[in-house]
Amino acid sequence: HQDDVSQAQFRRLLLFWATREGTIRLSQSLKSHLADRNVEYAVVEFRDADRALAAGPYLWYDGRLGPIYRLYEDSHSTFIGSLRPGDKDLPLKPFRLAGHDPQTLSVPVPSRQPLLGHSPDHGRLTSKRILIKDIFDVRGLKMSACSRAFLRLATPSHRTAPAIQRLIDEGAAIVGTAKLSSMISREEPSECIDYCAPFNPRGDRSQSPAGSSSGSAAAIAAYDWLDYAIGSDCGTRRPAGVNGCFAIRLSTAALPAEGILPCFKLFDAPSLFCRDINGMGEVVNAWCGHSLKSSGRPPTSVFVPMDYFPVKNNEQQNLLDQFALDVCACFKIPIRKIHLHKLWEETRPATAHGNGLKEYLRDVGRNSFIYDFYHSTDDFRSEYERRFEASPQVNRVVRWRWEVGK
Repeated sequence: HQDDVSQAQFRRLLLFWATREGTIRLSQSLKSHLADRNVEYAVVEFRDADRALAAGPYLWYDGRLGPIYRLYEDSHSTFIGSLRPGDKDLPLKPFRLAGHDPQTLSVPVPSRQPLLGHSPDHGRLTSKRILIKDIFDVRGLKMSACSRAFLRLATPSHRTAPAIQRLIDEGAAIVGTAKLSSMISREEPSECIDYCAPFNPRGDRSQSPAGSSSGSAAAIAAYDWLDYAIGSDCGTRRPAGVNGCFAIRLSTAALPAEGILPCFKLFDAPSLFCRDINGMGEVVNAWCGHSLKSSGRPPTSVFVPMDYFPVKNNEQQNLLDQFALDVCACFKIPIRKIHLHKLWEETRPATAHGNGLKEYLRDVGRNSFIYDFYHSTDDFRSEYERRFEASPQVNRVVRWRWEVGK
């Protein structure tokens, strides 16, 4: 098993676990074999002997075994905070240790081998290292939404968002909270006023990481020691594309919205980032497989809106054409090419007052989003102004959206 936490030095001391001292007797040949390889050994009593114990590296202290963690550095500035296992009252606690470079964090990660105390029927995500966007409640932690004003008003969460708790229940190791575009808005690096933007690992490492799930995408693209990152939509597709990783946006309502900071409620949904698309299905099934139901009705056609095709890039067009053909072959259904503007002219409602489709829908998408974006932060703005007698400081994009959203 390839493990980046276990080191050769750890194998200088071999512990033989027993329920009581003296219940294991080592043969002389085994003792000689270990001595020839300069391996020390001890037969120890494990106080929690009723728990299953997986092979692997452990910390032995005061008669107890504990897991070992390796420290990695957040060299691409993708984390708001790193986390460590806590206790029964607070399962996750902040890990406050700086990295070697200025303004970087150290991130403790567990072994990818099965953890101490897991039985053969442990969770499907056991030891998977996962980073979560800082818009999900985590019990005992303050949410920042990558905004100093929001963090200033925040209080420790009383419970973990159900969407994140499901990952934990399946054995996932939550290693930290990720940066994002402030207040779940659009934010390019030059517009960041509260926290430094994550560094996109592609190219010269100075390209935009996009948003809003910028930290989640940049982290999964940059760090092979991280297995998955959780983001949200509206803000998944661009970050995945520009940082060079895979992502999937879950269907709205596939997971509970409780404990997730809203942005555009009609469209909000958690998302998953990864480097290897082959493992994505396993995580999605473990995460929300209980809520994934077949519609019972297969698709009947593939609609292709010809208003937008062909695209200028021939290679891209070929990929789109092949994808449509593959879907048709899979479901044995036809392709139907449609022209939206032509259909509009044929069926235009009287309330359109003669406007074409483009004119009628010109600002509908933008205004619908911005209206919801503005009102999703009503309570935050009013409470901030009441407590501090000032408007919250936000970047210019958020400020503009609030002005339009009024």
